[in-house]
Amino acid sequence: MTLQNIIEKNIIATAVLAVFALLPAAAQHKYWVVFKDKPTAHAACVSPEAVRNRLAQGLPASQTTDWPVNETYVNRLRTTGGQVHTVSKWLNAAAATLDENQLAAVRKLPFVQEVTPIDARIRIAATA
Repeated sequence: MTLQNIIEKNIIATAVLAVFALLPAAAQHKYWVVFKDKPTAHAACVSPEAVRNRLAQGLPASQTTDWPVNETYVNRLRTTGGQVHTVSKWLNAAAATLDENQLAAVRKLPFVQEVTPIDARIRIAATA
């Protein structure tokens, strides 16, 4: 093999790699996946001091935003292959990165109420 042949093969290999590098990968975007409901059986999710403060202000001792997100839902969301970043009990939702196929699968889950895109400029920080 001549030096010329080696150079030509390297140029061709580099060109092929460059083409594959420029092809768009499966687009992934961040979404809030909002769940339909929360588990009805749950432990106390706020401190006794918080309960006293609420009662002193005439507020209910417990509200649904105190209740945890259904872990079964979060685990099923993970089985779609999406990356779960954080879970919000206030929103009853999980922030996840999903590609188009994962997004379609998530939207079909019976416990998903809605899927809302998150602005790409917003960084989702873990809360735990």
